[in-house]
Amino acid sequence: VYSPQGPEIKNDMIYFLSMGPNQMYINQNRARWIPTQEDTGPHQIIIEVYDGLEKTEQNFTLFVNDVPTITSNDQLKVEVGEELHHFVKARDRNNLTALTYGINSSLDNMLMNAKTGEIFWTPQKKDIGEHTIEVSVSDGFDLSKDKQTLTIFVYERPKFLDKTFPEGYAGVEYNHTIHAEDMYGKSIPQIDVFISLENSNFQEIKFNKETNGLKIIPTYEELGTQYVTFELKDNYENKRSESFPIQVLSSPC
Repeated sequence: VYSPQGPEIKNDMIYFLSMGPNQMYINQNRARWIPTQEDTGPHQIIIEVYDGLEKTEQNFTLFVNDVPTITSNDQLKVEVGEELHHFVKARDRNNLTALTYGINSSLDNMLMNAKTGEIFWTPQKKDIGEHTIEVSVSDGFDLSKDKQTLTIFVYERPKFLDKTFPEGYAGVEYNHTIHAEDMYGKSIPQIDVFISLENSNFQEIKFNKETNGLKIIPTYEELGTQYVTFELKDNYENKRSESFPIQVLSSPC
C-alpha cells in the first residue's frame, strides 16, 4: 500500500484489536491468541485498520473447539450367552456440537448405535477369551476425534461335571470324588478349579480340597434326602454355587 504523497512512498498501516477475547493481541499485523478450555465456543472479533486517512474494519466469529474425550471404562467382562450393553461415554465442552460414535471390530454380530454410543453383542462359546476393539468419538470437526482401545473378556463360569451324586447308606462310610472344570476344560484341583464345602445337613462330613474327595458317615436319623452345597471357583474370578441331593438308604441289601 502506497501513500497518497507519492507512489514511491509506502503507507504505514496501523492495526487495532477493537473486540476480542482476553489475552488476544496483534503483533506484526497478526492476531495472536492461545485459547484455553474455558474459551470453548464462539468469540466475536473486530480488527480495525487505519492508514492515516481512512479506517476500515473486519468483523468475524472465531469458534474455539474442544476435542471430545472418551471417559468410559476400557475393560469389560461378559459371560457367554449374556447380551452386552455398553455405552461409550465422552466429554465435550461444546454443547452446540453433536457427537458421533464409531467402532472398529472383527467380532461377529457386534453392533453400535452411532448416535448414542451403545454397543450390542451376545458372545458365543467360540468367543471365550480376551478381545480388543477400537471405539471412537467425533464432534464433526477435522482432527477432532478421540479413540480408545476397549478390552472385552468373554468368560464361562466353571462347572461341576457331576449331574447327580450316588446314594449312600446309614452307618456305611460314603466316599465320592467331585469333578469340575473351568471354561478351558482344565480340571486339576487347587490349580485349575477350587471347590469348597459351603453347607450340609449331614452331621459327620469332611471334604478334601486337594483331591476333591467327599467323605460322609450318614446316620439313621439322616435317612431320606439330604443336601450338600459346594462353591466352585476358577483362576479368572468366576464362581458358582450348587446344591446336590444325596439319598440315604437304610441298608445296601
